[in-house]
Amino acid sequence: MEKFLEPVKNKSRIMKLLTGIASAFLIVVFLSSCNGVYTTSPNQVYEYWTGELPDSNVHVLNGMYQRKDGQYALFLKMEASEEWRKQLIESNKMEAQTEYTLPKTVPSWFKPATRMLIWKPATATKKDNMLFFEDTLTGKVLYLEVKL
Repeated sequence: MEKFLEPVKNKSRIMKLLTGIASAFLIVVFLSSCNGVYTTSPNQVYEYWTGELPDSNVHVLNGMYQRKDGQYALFLKMEASEEWRKQLIESNKMEAQTEYTLPKTVPSWFKPATRMLIWKPATATKKDNMLFFEDTLTGKVLYLEVKL
């Protein structure tokens, strides 16, 4: 009878082992997800920003998004239609700026050209920084949003 129960005992041990491994895996996944989010996938960054994928009016060239502890930084480089750019400026009640300060750390590709127009929402604060750089000749734009 004991030999007959031997496979059942082994099966029970294997199940306990698998349950322990699965539990450890879930704990590691949970703890690593608490560290925040980081991506450089251009379309994914755009989706974090707008909640949807880019449409035919915008082509995302580069992106970087990082979120941790309720703070985030988002950087985008895009080519966008005039209509799309105008809508962004109007819907965010942006005002033209002559000066700006970039955060200390920006992606290497985030380099506003001197000919770009600079836009900032009238309601932006130092803690909630948002800047939009627009090249009206080429349609290239840079967008940054930082919330501390």
